[in-house]
Formats: sequence, C-alpha cells, structure tokens
Amino acid sequence: MLFRSTSSSSKIFILVSAFIAIGSGTNQGFGLAVYRGANQVYYDGTNYAPGYIQMSGNWRMKSNIMYLDSPATTSSTTYTLYFNAYSSTVSFSSDTGSSPSTMTLMEIAQ
Repeated sequence: MLFRSTSSSSKIFILVSAFIAIGSGTNQGFGLAVYRGANQVYYDGTNYAPGYIQMSGNWRMKSNIMYLDSPATTSSTTYTLYFNAYSSTVSFSSDTGSSPSTMTLMEIAQ
C-alpha cells in the first residue's frame, strides 16, 4: 500500500486484520510482518508469532496488528504485509467470504 505523509514528524498508525486458513494437522503456525519499503517495521521477534498454534482440524482465524510507525519522511512510502507459514496446511486468506483481510494506514500529525 502506497502512502505519503504530510509532515516528516508524523506517525503512521498501521491496522491489519488478516484471515488465516489452517488445515488439518498439528503444530501449525504462521508469522506476519509489516515492511516499510525494504525495512521490517513490525514483527514480534518469536518464530511464527503472533499465530503459533497446535491443533488439528480445519480452522479459520483472524490475526490483528496495531503498530505505530515513525517513517520520518514525506516521500511516498510502500507498506507491505508479509506472511510466513510453518507448514503447508496454513495459508493466508485475502478473503474469507464477507470478511476480507485489510491493511489501514492513518497519519497522526505531531
């Protein structure tokens, strides 16, 4: 998602609502990261967090991110959400029927 701040002192509030499809099996897990350009700005630092789970069956779950970024620029900036799966039965779902995954960026002036 391309974003441009009006001031270099502004903060960018990032809201992500991601839907994850989890297939059958145990030791399922996934990780979500947000990048600003080539720089990672959000990841909680543990393997496959925030969604490491152990279960069997078929599930869909929602994972949320709220993060306040300080890009210190007024140049156009691209924010990207990355998904990492622990096993082949876990997948990112851009749309689960009536509930699509979303990323919202809000400028907070300083």
